[in-house]
Amino acid sequence: AFLAAGEAPLVFTLGSAAVYTPERFYQESFQALRGLGFRAVFLVGPNEGLRAELTTETTLAVPYASFARLFPHAR
Repeated sequence: AFLAAGEAPLVFTLGSAAVYTPERFYQESFQALRGLGFRAVFLVGPNEGLRAELTTETTLAVPYASFARLFPHAR
């Protein structure tokens, strides 16, 4: 539903292993995104706190998404 609701989003991901040690990657990516006017999807793994912190009207944070299904709809 998020992908269909607007322009193609940027995608931020660390891949399957580094997602468990993200340090400040997602917070800094989120801050860099502010003011650019782009939508974004954050693939954050099992971190529920990050999902809540990074999900807004123009951003979506999810634990997992298939790259094959997501990337054709990404910026």
